Amino acid sequence: MEARPYGASFDQEAPLALTPKQRRLRKEIEDIASILDTDHWNILDYKAKDRTFWLELTKDKLIRGHVIVMYTLVDQLLTSAIWRYYFPARPPWVHKTFTQLWRMKQFRTFNHYLMDEIYLMKKLALVNAIRKVPKEVHSAISRINECAKCACACALSRETSKIFDT
Repeated sequence: MEARPYGASFDQEAPLALTPKQRRLRKEIEDIASILDTDHWNILDYKAKDRTFWLELTKDKLIRGHVIVMYTLVDQLLTSAIWRYYFPARPPWVHKTFTQLWRMKQFRTFNHYLMDEIYLMKKLALVNAIRKVPKEVHSAISRINECAKCACACALSRETSKIFDT
Protein backbone atom coordinates (compact mmCIF):
# COMPACT_ATOMS: atom_id res chain seq x y z
CA MET A 1 0.00 0.00 0.00
CA GLU A 2 1.34 3.40 -0.98
CA ALA A 3 1.97 5.85 1.88
CA ARG A 4 -0.22 8.95 1.76
CA PRO A 5 -0.04 12.18 3.71
CA TYR A 6 -2.13 12.53 6.85
CA GLY A 7 -5.73 13.26 5.92
CA ALA A 8 -5.28 12.30 2.25
CA SER A 9 -8.25 10.77 0.49
CA PHE A 10 -8.06 7.11 -0.52
CA ASP A 11 -11.14 7.28 -2.73
CA GLN A 12 -9.59 8.79 -5.81
CA GLU A 13 -6.28 9.65 -7.35
CA ALA A 14 -5.02 13.17 -6.77
CA PRO A 15 -5.03 15.46 -9.81
CA LEU A 16 -1.65 16.13 -11.38
CA ALA A 17 -1.75 19.93 -10.95
CA LEU A 18 -2.84 22.19 -8.12
CA THR A 19 -5.66 24.65 -8.63
CA PRO A 20 -4.81 28.37 -8.41
CA LYS A 21 -6.31 28.50 -4.89
CA GLN A 22 -4.28 25.45 -3.84
CA ARG A 23 -1.08 27.01 -5.22
CA ARG A 24 -1.82 30.24 -3.30
CA LEU A 25 -2.47 28.29 -0.08
CA ARG A 26 0.70 26.25 -0.55
CA LYS A 27 2.71 29.46 -1.02
CA GLU A 28 1.13 30.98 2.11
CA ILE A 29 1.98 27.84 4.10
CA GLU A 30 5.56 27.91 2.82
CA ASP A 31 5.88 31.61 3.73
CA ILE A 32 4.49 30.99 7.22
CA ALA A 33 6.79 27.99 7.68
CA SER A 34 9.76 30.12 6.66
CA ILE A 35 8.82 32.88 9.13
CA LEU A 36 8.40 30.29 11.90
CA ASP A 37 11.69 28.55 10.98
CA THR A 38 9.85 25.32 10.18
CA ASP A 39 10.79 25.16 6.50
CA HIS A 40 12.56 21.80 6.84
CA TRP A 41 12.54 21.25 3.07
CA ASN A 42 15.19 23.98 2.86
CA ILE A 43 17.44 22.33 5.45
CA LEU A 44 20.35 22.07 3.01
CA ASP A 45 20.44 25.89 2.90
CA TYR A 46 21.40 25.94 6.60
CA LYS A 47 24.93 25.58 7.92
CA ALA A 48 25.76 21.89 8.39
CA LYS A 49 26.50 22.35 12.11
CA ASP A 50 23.07 23.96 12.66
CA ARG A 51 20.90 21.48 10.76
CA THR A 52 20.18 19.09 13.64
CA PHE A 53 19.14 21.98 15.88
CA TRP A 54 16.74 23.39 13.24
CA LEU A 55 15.25 19.99 12.46
CA GLU A 56 14.67 19.27 16.15
CA LEU A 57 13.15 22.72 16.60
CA THR A 58 10.85 22.17 13.61
CA LYS A 59 9.75 18.79 14.95
CA ASP A 60 9.11 20.32 18.36
CA LYS A 61 7.04 23.19 16.93
CA LEU A 62 4.92 20.87 14.81
CA ILE A 63 4.19 18.55 17.74
CA ARG A 64 3.43 21.44 20.12
CA GLY A 65 1.14 23.01 17.55
CA HIS A 66 -0.80 19.77 17.14
CA VAL A 67 -1.09 19.28 20.92
CA ILE A 68 -2.49 22.80 21.28
CA VAL A 69 -5.01 22.16 18.50
CA MET A 70 -6.14 18.94 20.21
CA TYR A 71 -6.36 20.68 23.61
CA THR A 72 -8.47 23.46 22.10
CA LEU A 73 -10.76 20.97 20.35
CA VAL A 74 -11.32 18.94 23.53
CA ASP A 75 -11.91 22.14 25.51
CA GLN A 76 -14.55 23.24 22.99
CA LEU A 77 -16.26 19.83 23.01
CA LEU A 78 -16.44 19.83 26.82
CA THR A 79 -17.76 23.41 26.79
CA SER A 80 -20.46 22.35 24.30
CA ALA A 81 -21.48 19.43 26.52
CA ILE A 82 -21.76 21.75 29.51
CA TRP A 83 -23.69 24.32 27.46
CA ARG A 84 -26.20 21.64 26.35
CA TYR A 85 -26.76 20.61 29.97
CA TYR A 86 -27.42 24.10 31.29
CA PHE A 87 -29.23 25.32 28.18
CA PRO A 88 -31.21 22.38 26.78
CA ALA A 89 -32.47 22.55 23.21
CA ARG A 90 -35.50 24.77 23.57
CA PRO A 91 -36.38 28.25 22.38
CA PRO A 92 -34.81 30.78 22.02
CA TRP A 93 -31.61 28.91 21.06
CA VAL A 94 -32.83 25.64 19.56
CA HIS A 95 -32.12 26.37 15.86
CA LYS A 96 -29.40 29.00 16.17
CA THR A 97 -25.84 28.82 14.90
CA PHE A 98 -22.94 29.62 17.22
CA THR A 99 -22.60 33.00 15.49
CA GLN A 100 -26.22 33.75 16.38
CA LEU A 101 -25.79 32.41 19.91
CA TRP A 102 -22.82 34.71 20.51
CA ARG A 103 -25.17 37.65 19.95
CA MET A 104 -27.27 36.54 22.94
CA LYS A 105 -26.24 38.07 26.26
CA GLN A 106 -27.00 34.87 28.19
CA PHE A 107 -24.67 32.83 25.97
CA ARG A 108 -21.87 35.42 26.03
CA THR A 109 -22.08 35.82 29.81
CA PHE A 110 -22.03 32.08 30.44
CA ASN A 111 -18.99 31.63 28.21
CA HIS A 112 -16.99 34.69 29.25
CA TYR A 113 -17.52 34.43 33.00
CA LEU A 114 -17.62 30.67 33.41
CA MET A 115 -16.35 28.60 30.50
CA ASP A 116 -13.40 30.87 29.66
CA GLU A 117 -12.31 30.80 33.31
CA ILE A 118 -12.47 27.03 33.88
CA TYR A 119 -9.51 24.82 33.04
CA LEU A 120 -9.83 21.69 30.94
CA MET A 121 -9.69 19.19 33.81
CA LYS A 122 -12.35 21.10 35.78
CA LYS A 123 -14.59 21.03 32.70
CA LEU A 124 -13.96 17.30 32.41
CA ALA A 125 -14.95 16.83 36.06
CA LEU A 126 -18.15 18.83 35.47
CA VAL A 127 -19.05 16.82 32.36
CA ASN A 128 -18.31 13.62 34.32
CA ALA A 129 -20.73 14.79 37.04
CA ILE A 130 -23.38 15.44 34.39
CA ARG A 131 -22.94 12.08 32.70
CA LYS A 132 -20.31 9.41 33.18
CA VAL A 133 -17.29 9.90 30.92
CA PRO A 134 -15.77 6.56 29.83
CA LYS A 135 -12.38 5.77 31.42
CA GLU A 136 -10.63 5.69 28.05
CA VAL A 137 -11.94 9.15 27.15
CA HIS A 138 -11.07 10.52 30.58
CA SER A 139 -7.58 9.08 30.28
CA ALA A 140 -7.07 10.47 26.76
CA ILE A 141 -8.19 13.95 27.84
CA SER A 142 -5.87 13.78 30.86
CA ARG A 143 -2.95 12.88 28.57
CA ILE A 144 -3.76 15.74 26.19
CA ASN A 145 -3.88 18.11 29.18
CA GLU A 146 -0.49 16.87 30.42
CA CYS A 147 1.01 17.15 26.95
CA ALA A 148 -0.27 20.71 26.62
CA LYS A 149 1.17 21.68 30.00
CA CYS A 150 4.53 20.12 29.11
CA ALA A 151 4.54 21.68 25.63
CA CYS A 152 3.95 25.14 27.06
CA ALA A 153 6.42 24.68 29.92
CA CYS A 154 9.15 23.33 27.61
CA ALA A 155 8.61 26.14 25.12
CA LEU A 156 8.73 28.75 27.87
CA SER A 157 11.90 27.33 29.46
CA ARG A 158 13.59 27.11 26.04
CA GLU A 159 12.68 30.71 25.19
CA THR A 160 13.77 31.92 28.64
CA SER A 161 17.12 30.16 28.35
CA LYS A 162 17.69 31.81 24.94
CA ILE A 163 17.12 35.23 26.51
CA PHE A 164 19.52 34.65 29.40
CA ASP A 165 22.14 32.74 27.37
CA THR A 166 22.76 35.68 25.03
